[in-house]
Amino acid sequence: MANYVIQEYQQEDVDEMIVLGAKMHREGRYHFLPYLPEKLRQLDVAIRADNRTRGNGWVAKHDNKIIGMYVAFIIDFFFCDVKAGSDYFLYVDPNHRSKFPMMPVRLVKRAEQWAKQQGAIEFVPGNSVMIDHRVAELYRYMKYEIIGQQFRKDLQ
Repeated sequence: MANYVIQEYQQEDVDEMIVLGAKMHREGRYHFLPYLPEKLRQLDVAIRADNRTRGNGWVAKHDNKIIGMYVAFIIDFFFCDVKAGSDYFLYVDPNHRSKFPMMPVRLVKRAEQWAKQQGAIEFVPGNSVMIDHRVAELYRYMKYEIIGQQFRKDLQ
């Protein structure tokens, strides 16, 4: 059995999420961009202002320390009122990935359940991290299908 708990994040978790987010940023594709903690604080305010109906997040705690987190959101398709869920980020501290390999699955499942409760018909997570092969394996394991591609072009 897992030696951690997953719960909806609370406002008092945000500072610790920011610290863990800095690790995620350093490991991510966009590590060359500045890391602005205030952006996560603004996201928290927006999530709570909408009573967690358009966005929500979960943290995994081990020994009362956040070691994983997932933040998701709901969108309407631009051509109709049907909703879909997606994610801002999924991250598990590198020191705990091998110890708790099912943690990302449990975090994603929480987001899927929440998105369904908000009326979403599907969940479409993205991925732009440097360890994308492991993230792709996670979503394949969870029976996700690949539906497109992500493109990038430097404009500077």
